[in-house]
Amino acid sequence: MARNQLKTPVGRRGFTLIELLVAIGLSVMLVAAASGLFFTTLRSDSKKNFVSELKDNGDYALSQIEFLLRNAVQLEPLNPGESTCTPGMNQIVFRSVDNNVTRLYLSNGQIASESVQTGITRYLTGGPTIATNLSFNCQQAAVNTGTYIQIGFTLSYATSSGQFFQDQGSENFTTTVNVRSY
Repeated sequence: MARNQLKTPVGRRGFTLIELLVAIGLSVMLVAAASGLFFTTLRSDSKKNFVSELKDNGDYALSQIEFLLRNAVQLEPLNPGESTCTPGMNQIVFRSVDNNVTRLYLSNGQIASESVQTGITRYLTGGPTIATNLSFNCQQAAVNTGTYIQIGFTLSYATSSGQFFQDQGSENFTTTVNVRSY
């Protein structure tokens, strides 16, 4: 008799269609919620990396420009007969201690440092960033006190990663440098 009680009735083998549909529906909802969380985390990490790279690029370019101008012997005119220092310049030329003349300017969306004698150009920004609005605002505080130069530029990035999102951002960088007078 115990043997007959263990037998399953013919109509009750496995799950019903409704039970399967409910289980599949719940599984689909859980997978959708997990994938949404995954893509949100992925986007957040990607944006954080781009912002960090943007700041690193801008800080590096600003520190290099500061170093070059702080150690310049004198400013040079861009063209013969022009003034060496005026407000709103988009490029600047200076003579270094080693007597080399260097020009800082924008080239193809990047900040460039070009040696006038050799023609070698070194870019101070790079990666997925684009530099704009490079400006050098010069002023001399008093006679024999040196020249103060306010440097400013904007770095931007724009990338689209896959088809899920598009990030854009920019940051302004500014500083003031005193050019030594020897």
